[in-house]
Amino acid sequence: GNSVSAQQPSQTTYTDAVNDGTWTFKGYDAASAVVNKADVEFVGKWEFKANPTNAETYTPQVTEETIKVGETPDLTDNVKNLTILPAGTKVVDITPAGQIDTTKPGTYTGKVRVDYPDGSSTEVSVPVNVLPAPVTETYQVTYRFESATADNNLPAEVLSLLPQSGTYTTSSSAAIAFVPEAPMPVEVAVANGTWTFLGYQEVEEGANLTFVGKWVFEAKQDPSPQPQPAPTPQPAPQPNPVPPVNPGGEQGTDNNQADRHQSEQPRKPEENPPAQSPAGEKAKQATLPNTGSTAPLSLTGLMASSLLAGLAALLLGRKRKDD
Repeated sequence: GNSVSAQQPSQTTYTDAVNDGTWTFKGYDAASAVVNKADVEFVGKWEFKANPTNAETYTPQVTEETIKVGETPDLTDNVKNLTILPAGTKVVDITPAGQIDTTKPGTYTGKVRVDYPDGSSTEVSVPVNVLPAPVTETYQVTYRFESATADNNLPAEVLSLLPQSGTYTTSSSAAIAFVPEAPMPVEVAVANGTWTFLGYQEVEEGANLTFVGKWVFEAKQDPSPQPQPAPTPQPAPQPNPVPPVNPGGEQGTDNNQADRHQSEQPRKPEENPPAQSPAGEKAKQATLPNTGSTAPLSLTGLMASSLLAGLAALLLGRKRKDD
């Protein structure tokens, strides 16, 4: 007889959405058969494999839970990669009651179940650390102001800024720094100067805590004297010139005015009198009228001499005429 080979299916894999898996063709029971006056049958085998669940695909990661004695643990927020798990994933605390003793310090193990939206789930252990209760201490806090300037006591304006006393509690589980209350304002003006706050000095006295505030005083400075403007010097008064004596009446006045007018006329260079020698000057001084002075002739003296000489000549002429 003739030999016949088995024909492969057109598709060797098939996705089954109903059963959420995949069918895979594995082959026939025989690759070929001999036709001997009868029909030949080939039997093909298919294998089904369900798709992996969320529990098989994802691995939850957890962090340690740390609490203090007397506190209740919450393990539902200890899955640190919850944000990358399928949407709708939930965490349930399934720790058996009494497995974590919160009254005693120590290390314990809790348990959570991670439920995925496809119905699969995973149980995960969570370490729990119970710490001892913190030791607290309470202090009495007081304030005191002191003067940092010698021989200057704090005025009432500064003492009125002293903060109120209170309490301060510290804990062994955390370092808590106490910040003292600063006075307001930090500068106080008084009649004779200004007080300025420098800061606190912490003094621990047993169960009490005292903060000593230091104030420094700066005296008010007297105003500097303003320079006075220097007085403006005034010129000394000068005496008015004494008018010359006119013994000749109106005629003498006319002659005096004529002579004055003549003396005030500018002279030509050639008309200037020659310089007097010391001997001539001395002789000129000897011819002065009997005035009790030998000072050099002044312009007024020359004019007076001229007037007297003219008057004498006039009188002499009249006398001769009468004779």
